[in-house]
Amino acid sequence: MRSFVDEIERFSWKKRPTVYKARMYENWAASYEQRKLAKNLTTSDLLCFAYQIANGMEFVHSKQVMHRDLALRNILLTSDYVVKIGDFGLSRRTIGGLYQISQNHPMPFKSTAPEALIDKSVPIESDLYTFGILLWELFTLGGEPFEQFHTPHAIINFVYEGKTMDRPPFAPFEIYQFMKSLWNLEPNLRPPLKECKRHIMEQLQRACPPLAARFKVADGYILPDRNLSNRGALTIKVETKMQTNSTSTKSENFATPDKVQATNIENPSSIENKADVPELSPLIPLMKISSKKHKLSSPPLLSDGSDQLVIPMMRKQPNRPNRKCRRNIIIICIGFILVFAAIIFTIIILLMRNSSPGTENENIKEMSTTSPPNVNSRCL
Repeated sequence: MRSFVDEIERFSWKKRPTVYKARMYENWAASYEQRKLAKNLTTSDLLCFAYQIANGMEFVHSKQVMHRDLALRNILLTSDYVVKIGDFGLSRRTIGGLYQISQNHPMPFKSTAPEALIDKSVPIESDLYTFGILLWELFTLGGEPFEQFHTPHAIINFVYEGKTMDRPPFAPFEIYQFMKSLWNLEPNLRPPLKECKRHIMEQLQRACPPLAARFKVADGYILPDRNLSNRGALTIKVETKMQTNSTSTKSENFATPDKVQATNIENPSSIENKADVPELSPLIPLMKISSKKHKLSSPPLLSDGSDQLVIPMMRKQPNRPNRKCRRNIIIICIGFILVFAAIIFTIIILLMRNSSPGTENENIKEMSTTSPPNVNSRCL
């Protein structure tokens, strides 16, 4: 890097946002690529790096993994300004958002959350405190945090007194206020990484809108325009029209989902030798169709009865239960059958038990009625 360009014109004051050069100068944001080629680092680049780190840590936390050593020295940067998080030697998998320390490994105490230096049970929100320290390092262009302290006890005492480090010289006031919220001593009160991304994106949007637009599309904040009125439709209707007055496209054409006016639907193959194809969307891949009929691999287009052609491979499929749903239905039916069989079996056993005492009583009564005559006869 040759030099650093501070894009902050006026800092925030009295609830007014920070003013960047992109607002003061009309062509400042448009010349971002020129400054990048000249290897001039700007405030927009720092915000871009911070956003990428927050995005990467959000993915790491989604896997229930805690980094525990997030610092500027462990961040890798490519020539295209793509950030990569490294050094996962101290990372641990958490259970329910907590990690139980079993061995006392040396920790970088200047960038570690205070609860991770004191308690044995460390929450995953400790990485948020470390991310705040990383932001401080980033906007000081590699400064050392807590430079005046050399022991973990001194840092812990300084933090628990409610003191914080001063604002970095190149950090917007909004970013510094957000750093202090990340340094909250209560882990549950620290803002999540999703909110970190939102705050950083707000500043990046004001500092360099073209650069912010790239990450908005990549992260799904803005959907790319695919020239489709209904993105969820599974059927794409294509209108075709005979194109004339050209001989440059006799060999091959391209079929796309873009709408084209139709006049000759009965003979779709006549479209092969036509020209003046409208401009296509760069986000939709082109399908190449050979001019020879015997080489056509795609099925013929079908009509839906409304003078329009429908691509057969994009026709809407009927709603069918998936494999998992069918398996659950079978399991439930088997369970009902087993329960019904068990109920019938218990009823049969109870009936058999109730019928056996009755027969024994009848036998006893018969014996009692027949025995006295025999005794009297013997006595006579």
